[in-house]
Amino acid sequence: MHRTLCALATSVTLVVALNVGAAAAGNTHSSPKPHGHGSIHGSQDNQAGADPSAHGTLHFGPFASGSPDSGTCGNDWADDTYNRFFTVVTNEDRTARVVEFFKDATFTTRAGLSPGACENGATTHAVTAGIQGRFQGYFLISVIGGTLKRDAVCTVATCGTTKDFVNTVFGVMTYDVTTFLFNYSSSDQQLIQHHWKNASDDRGGNRGDIRTS
Repeated sequence: MHRTLCALATSVTLVVALNVGAAAAGNTHSSPKPHGHGSIHGSQDNQAGADPSAHGTLHFGPFASGSPDSGTCGNDWADDTYNRFFTVVTNEDRTARVVEFFKDATFTTRAGLSPGACENGATTHAVTAGIQGRFQGYFLISVIGGTLKRDAVCTVATCGTTKDFVNTVFGVMTYDVTTFLFNYSSSDQQLIQHHWKNASDDRGGNRGDIRTS
């Protein structure tokens, strides 16, 4: 998913390259609980015949995906595999918020600069190829315009990227990733640092690294 939305107009770099299908704005196995707002009453899965005026929660996924992953220096430091899940929460005032989860997620490193190497200015921190680990994460997404289609049919082909999901379910191509949080870890003994957090400022910013030198 190319999370190489390398600057979200914040001091933190959104460097997650997992081909989100970045639009005009924009894991081990457990899912973090995102913070949000609005009332949620009831729950409906994405099936035809749902009342379009109802409010509640729609769930989409899993959609198997994979892509390169970029770091703070802009290089692709790993190749990722993961399942995408989307949750759409519709409030009583008809506004909606979207949470995209990345689950069952793994990475395999490429040789080069480590993901956190340029977080505080350029360094020579690097990672060797072939190191494996896991990650988990999520996006909070603000859709710009469009109308929620509660009977939308999502497949890997139609909802396999963030952009395709927004287009299929809301009928528009524009959105903002307003908040993000990803945690990477590996127990490989070659590593000097085993954990990297890639997050927006409101989730604490970037911390740590995955590096061998």
